[in-house]
Amino acid sequence: MAGRIREKRRLRERDSFIRKLLAQPPDLNKPASDRNLSSEADIALKTARRQLRAGLIREAEESCISALTRAPNLTEAMRLLAMACHRTGAHRQAEDLLRRAIEISPADPEAHAELGLVLGQQGRFDAAASSFRASLERQPDNLQTLHNLGFAYVQTGAFHDAVDIFRRAIALSPDTSVLHMNCGGALQQAGCLAEAEKSYRRAIELQPDSVDSHLNLGSLLGQMKRFDESLRAFERAADLSPNHIGA
Repeated sequence: MAGRIREKRRLRERDSFIRKLLAQPPDLNKPASDRNLSSEADIALKTARRQLRAGLIREAEESCISALTRAPNLTEAMRLLAMACHRTGAHRQAEDLLRRAIEISPADPEAHAELGLVLGQQGRFDAAASSFRASLERQPDNLQTLHNLGFAYVQTGAFHDAVDIFRRAIALSPDTSVLHMNCGGALQQAGCLAEAEKSYRRAIELQPDSVDSHLNLGSLLGQMKRFDESLRAFERAADLSPNHIGA
């Protein structure tokens, strides 16, 4: 009980800090960077990086707050704090921090990409796609952002756009099985069944133990009324993972 009370108090203090930080107008002429930080802010920022990578969310939040107390325009600390908030379900706070980071440093592709993740987590896939596109305008060959944009397009029903994006990603990383699988999914939903089959089979060729690729192939073959082949694909998925919920 005492632990829960302390955690609730800590979260209230975190949210209060964020509100006060964002209530201050940013100094757009002086974005903070690693090169002009005080030693205390620099240490806090580096500590927050390590803690977030290690999954120490509460500790990372506290280090970010320490850095931002000393350098309120430090966009990396805003982004790290946003990602910590995002992981704990505080999506509104995460979104507000990322929008402030973008206001200060609009050319930062990571801030746009992270905003896309936060928006997508809330089911706001049109807005997420816009953020991913903004990130790719600044960093066009980022594989993860391309993959995230393709997923966002699938969620909005823009299947042909998703195929185009997944193919861009495949051109950068042709041996990544999941890209072929997801491209196959977009092709299937777009009604391009023969092309979808090729994508699923390529995904399986690259990763023969991919349960999801075998399941997707089985579903596609069933849709194409090739039932014997469909059954074999499902049986292969079941052999690979008997307890898989889809198998």
